[in-house]
Amino acid sequence: MGISFLPDASKAYVTFDGNNTYEITVSPFAVSPAIAVTGGSITVDPIGGLAYAVDAVGLNALSQITTSNNAVATQHPTPACSLASTTAISPDSVTAYYTCPGSNFVQFIDTATNAVTKTPSLTASGSTGPTGIAPATDGSSLLIANSDGSVSLVTSLTAVTPTVTMFPGPGGALSDAAHRPVLLKFTPNTPQNVVTGKTLQFNATISYAHQPTNIAWSVNGVQGGDTTHGTISTTGLYTAPATVPSPATVTVSVSSFEIPVKSILYPLQSLSASVTILLPVSVTPKPSSLDLSIATTLQFTANQS
Repeated sequence: MGISFLPDASKAYVTFDGNNTYEITVSPFAVSPAIAVTGGSITVDPIGGLAYAVDAVGLNALSQITTSNNAVATQHPTPACSLASTTAISPDSVTAYYTCPGSNFVQFIDTATNAVTKTPSLTASGSTGPTGIAPATDGSSLLIANSDGSVSLVTSLTAVTPTVTMFPGPGGALSDAAHRPVLLKFTPNTPQNVVTGKTLQFNATISYAHQPTNIAWSVNGVQGGDTTHGTISTTGLYTAPATVPSPATVTVSVSSFEIPVKSILYPLQSLSASVTILLPVSVTPKPSSLDLSIATTLQFTANQS
């Protein structure tokens, strides 16, 4: 069974396992005649022109419904999709995605032609049983929740063979993993100063992550930094360079490997703070010696060296 609303919330499509699909008008409430789609999961595209429904009962068919007239185009994708599970549609409505846990792959469907264009497999990455699926809000990647408890990240979607990377989960089915945002926090997140050769400790925490240690630190975009702009350890300890770079301000950043896409709730993929490198300050008295009497003063000057 599945349900999906049009973007304007004027109506929804409801599917019933082993039964037909229906269009529900919200106001005034009305139910359409049965649409001949034996549905499981269903998704309406972001534009609202098409809906894709999966037959999760056993036919392994994929049906495209034109929302303006409820016309149906049903196909049995090749290669055959075993135990068809869930659909999702890209933000630009150009591609529909279709998980096949029995075949251990995901199929890409061209919504203009309703034809299969790609079938990336999860086998080589070590994942099993793709079920839940969600595209990034910018369309650059997919997250897939697998029945073995892992999460798959699919990138390079326009390539002939998209890249699939597996992130092991804590165990058990993670049916909501594709929809769960990862929250990254970073301190100090305000501009900092540090003297050449000295250190500055940064800290980062991740909420809702499957692998909390998957954190990458960088300086001016270089993971781990370099001797010119300063280095940073895997625990966030920044060490300033021996000499002041040009420009003297660098950027320390932290990101998580589990934030491959932008989230509506947490739109930052990485966090950063600026660090200005300073010369050490020495205080030199001039003159170097002087006899002081009551009510006299001695002028000191501070020089950077």
